[in-house]
Amino acid sequence: MIDVNTANLVTANFASRAIQTVLGTLNAGIEIESLKKNGMDENTARQRFEPFRATYTRFYNPSGNYLELMFPGVLGTVMQQIIFLGLGLVFARDLEDGYFKKLALKNKSAVYHILLKAIPFTILTSIVWLMVGCLATEVLMVVATPSFLLSGYTWPLDGMPFLIQQIAKMIPVTHFLQAFRKIGIYHGTLADIYPQLKALSIIAVTCMLLLVLIIKIKIIKANRRKNQLTAV
Repeated sequence: MIDVNTANLVTANFASRAIQTVLGTLNAGIEIESLKKNGMDENTARQRFEPFRATYTRFYNPSGNYLELMFPGVLGTVMQQIIFLGLGLVFARDLEDGYFKKLALKNKSAVYHILLKAIPFTILTSIVWLMVGCLATEVLMVVATPSFLLSGYTWPLDGMPFLIQQIAKMIPVTHFLQAFRKIGIYHGTLADIYPQLKALSIIAVTCMLLLVLIIKIKIIKANRRKNQLTAV
């Protein structure tokens, strides 16, 4: 009896093939030696042995459906990229056309400007979730970037080079997908995803502090230029 975790079909298939190889090799050796001891020559014995019978019990994705494997992970990756791209563009546009200078003169708080951009975008994100959820898996695979591959969702992270593992740990989607698998597939609890929540919190706080610092620098520069023009 063999229990196989098919939440990740890649590792499940590798494990199944390895088990079959081990069983076949072990069984062949035992059967051949047994037949030889009964007086049968080696060539005949190699043709007469019977393989072990193995019964597999598949958990979490018993049908081996790649849609169940790929769709949630790709969807989460695409949504993260849409959010990152959108939030980046809302600031980039204001900086390029000079409108940020006007905003900086009205309020000098970096947190204020971040919330000014983030709150409307958060509301729009819920609509985008519905739109992306209606797309086909093939379309999502085209939109997705290598961050999905580095996340370890399909190919095991432990099998990647050490440097790649460290880079993957800095990508939010890596921890998101690990948490999703524990909750959505393994039916775990919040306690089970504590390491992922901790990692995401560290990334969020670090990025928030950097964002506040960058926006604050932009505000100071905008006000300094305004004062210089006023002085002239």
